[in-house]
Amino acid sequence: MLSTGFCIAQAQAQEPVLYVTEARGNRVAAYHIKPNGCVNETPFQRIDIKISGLDCDPDEDANPRRLAVHPNGCALYVATAGTIEVFQIRSDQDNYGRLKPFDDDADTLARMTCIKPANYQFLAVHPDGGSIYASLTALDQIRQYALNPDGSLQRTFTTPADGGEPVEKDPPVASCVQGEEDTRFQGLVVKDESLYAASHLPPQIAIFPLTTDEGAIESVTRRPTTNDPPQVPQVFTDCVKSRKTYAPRFSTSGKQNNLSKQFINPKTLLLDEPNGDLLYVADRGRGRIYGCPIADGGGLPDCPEDDKDDTNDAKDPNGTERLTMQSKKSAAYEQMALSDDGMLFASVFPAGRVRAFRPVPDEGQIKRRKGKSSDVFATPVAIAADGRNLYVAQGELDRIDVFTINDEGFANEDPRCSTEKIDGSFPNGVIVVIPCATTTTTTSTLAATTSTTITPP
Repeated sequence: MLSTGFCIAQAQAQEPVLYVTEARGNRVAAYHIKPNGCVNETPFQRIDIKISGLDCDPDEDANPRRLAVHPNGCALYVATAGTIEVFQIRSDQDNYGRLKPFDDDADTLARMTCIKPANYQFLAVHPDGGSIYASLTALDQIRQYALNPDGSLQRTFTTPADGGEPVEKDPPVASCVQGEEDTRFQGLVVKDESLYAASHLPPQIAIFPLTTDEGAIESVTRRPTTNDPPQVPQVFTDCVKSRKTYAPRFSTSGKQNNLSKQFINPKTLLLDEPNGDLLYVADRGRGRIYGCPIADGGGLPDCPEDDKDDTNDAKDPNGTERLTMQSKKSAAYEQMALSDDGMLFASVFPAGRVRAFRPVPDEGQIKRRKGKSSDVFATPVAIAADGRNLYVAQGELDRIDVFTINDEGFANEDPRCSTEKIDGSFPNGVIVVIPCATTTTTTSTLAATTSTTITPP
């Protein structure tokens, strides 16, 4: 989320910029945001995504999708089918908001060798800026890569046997989790010293402890039988199918367990801001959004089974407050975004609309608000929100729509403004960034976005 009230007459410091991935164009586009929240109709930059690697096609295997930003606001991360691409965000007056590869003057740079198949999907940056985590759905993995203070990926070098110049190698995997076949880790969120990961099989939110010094993911090898004693979590730096791992869940009672057998297909996770003590889960299979409080120590309460009357009767041990919020069963919610005042938005891709919700903790409800984006031809692939506006990537329409939001949700069902159509681009990721501003908190992705709270340095 972004603070509002920034004036845009010319490109100058502290102005927000909208970055958009173009899946079919293999590009990232950058748009200036006007004072009224609308974006310019045309991007001021479109930078190509080029990948390289054995068996990887530079065009077919790029397919950029989700985005994340470093807490320093100076690095943008792009998940592709086979890599994570990293770009420096310029903040100088002449190049404000423009993207540039970190250590190259060219317009493109492959930051790591393409892995096929890999299918990098969701990204999450640690709040301290020292690590980035990625879910690789085709490999059933989660990987951690170490970051430099400027946001670039840490690299390693090897010295040839003949004593020549050191050769730069791919960024090493700092830690890794290998799931079982079809685990398909998806949404990721980092909170304190825990990594939360949605998975397809089993349908759950796995909670992985992180080391306090390096942010490495701790996991254990799966026990042959449930009668075997629990193992001590450790850090693995390689992922192999023969060593499947699972995450111990640390609840307030200290027991090890996996969260919630009630989920059917949890996909997207979103951390509530600014307190960060509530985790939203969009479950496509249940057609619900859950709001799960994060307990001391990082544990989560089990989200309740569906009730026939769409109410939530879960209570805390003293019966004084509800533990988990839920929306009414409605649709296959894909992506979520939070406005500055806590209004929750969720996209329904098959229905071509975005809906607004107001969480009501004391009633255990996530209540739908009046109004929605409405266009039978719309395909809302990704969304991002700030204090006054909702930015929607309309994939098949090849444009970005901007909606005005208020206390009731949508001010109107039609977008206030849109970008020009870029034929064949298929925008599928959006993020709002103030270049090189300091982020106070960082959460995980929306469809392609990382929601952040940003204050000027």
